[in-house]
Amino acid sequence: MNDALDQWKNKFLDEMFRGMWGHGGDTGGPEPRPALPSGKVDRIELSLPSHKSGLGISLRPRLKFYDADNRRVRAVPFRWISEDNNVAMVDEDLMIINTFSYGKTTIHAETLDGSARSETVPLEVVRILDITIVPSEVELAAGSRQKLEAVCKLENDEEVKNVLLEWLIDNRNVAAVSSFGTVFGFTPGETSVIAADDKCESKDPATIKVVLGSGKDRGDKRGKGFPTVLVSGEIDQDPDTHEYRHFSQEEPPVVQHAEDAQRNIWWINSKAPMAELYLDVNKGYGYQSQAWRMYHIERYIDVIVQIALVNDPEERESISINDWIMKWGAQVTNIQTAVRSDLFDFIAAGVLPEL
Repeated sequence: MNDALDQWKNKFLDEMFRGMWGHGGDTGGPEPRPALPSGKVDRIELSLPSHKSGLGISLRPRLKFYDADNRRVRAVPFRWISEDNNVAMVDEDLMIINTFSYGKTTIHAETLDGSARSETVPLEVVRILDITIVPSEVELAAGSRQKLEAVCKLENDEEVKNVLLEWLIDNRNVAAVSSFGTVFGFTPGETSVIAADDKCESKDPATIKVVLGSGKDRGDKRGKGFPTVLVSGEIDQDPDTHEYRHFSQEEPPVVQHAEDAQRNIWWINSKAPMAELYLDVNKGYGYQSQAWRMYHIERYIDVIVQIALVNDPEERESISINDWIMKWGAQVTNIQTAVRSDLFDFIAAGVLPEL
């Protein structure tokens, strides 16, 4: 039963990641976020992914609206103002800043009635003479990611890293790269990545080799390197030690210790209060009961959501608790929709999914 769910999880993660990273069309990704409540805007918060950019680069600012009680509310009509539109200007339809020439500018947003205004943020478009990608060679497991850095040498001989550039990958069947230089592995193979702006590109591309995930004695059950989910107690053995793992009632329903994270393994804690109840045949349940099947799937959802949020290609600054809860909820909704479609017969009658 757990092996079948583990394989279903791999299939779902593969489709979801390809959708999240803009690969393969609409094959997953989170549901749209619930609409924010309306309210009187008292404060606008503006942030940029970086304050330095290459030439001819598009970047997306983050804009949030808050009421007097510091609760996030729906956006109201507003306008963007750039101190120097020759350097950079905001496309108000696409909500994207486009850089046009070298120099410095500042950007802010304000409501049309002038009642609220964001802080002013600086943006510098720098002249780049050379780009070096670090590291130049990367090996990563399918289903995992790694951040690349572009070291830019400027015209004043200064070397800086946090410059917004365009990242391009040669073979998007093997891996994808985000606008911040994070590479996500899809399938085993080799490809290359470069970083560039309109006037300069990295002379030497970074070589990306994607391999199957590690894991002893699991055969090909690990799918394309995605994490393995096992059930603790006298159910699943540790794939390396061949011993049963035991956790306490005080530990979470889903456990991943440091040594497990290194091996890409998650454990469903069979001693967690509700798990222990639903596995107890003497109390009318057991692993063949519908209650256990529902619980089993819910723990898989916990694992998938955590993996999805960690590997989100939209790398952002620290977000508020409310935003994090909203992101979590959107992912749960998306996964529950897939569960209802793919695992209905399993939930209702214990029929294992065919993959």
